[in-house]
Amino acid sequence: VKDTVHTTELDTLYAAGVEALKRLDYKAAHTCLRSYGDYNAALAMMSADYNHSALAVLEKLGVDDPRVCYLKALVLSRLGQMQEALKYYKLALALDPSLEYRANLDPEMYRVLTEYKSINQNNYEF
Repeated sequence: VKDTVHTTELDTLYAAGVEALKRLDYKAAHTCLRSYGDYNAALAMMSADYNHSALAVLEKLGVDDPRVCYLKALVLSRLGQMQEALKYYKLALALDPSLEYRANLDPEMYRVLTEYKSINQNNYEF
């Protein structure tokens, strides 16, 4: 089964969804991107507070992309699944240590960072 379609035509719906993300119009971005099932779709869902839907998309994207792991940690934290959130935060850091800096600037990652810090008091500095 072929899962990639190559075309020379611009996908205007997808482009509109990405533009809506850039404008911080998350409801419009969700409307445009929800059927794509990629990182941008998950980001739009999470930003529009459709956390369960975002998690379902992120589950399908695997764990090779540090951005996916980071976003998954954030969504899991929102859903109160802190141990799973920590697991994906640690994985994100293992794949891209610069995400530590990003997390320190992200107010939504506060709970995850606080928990991470309490577990790794001797090994983690803010």
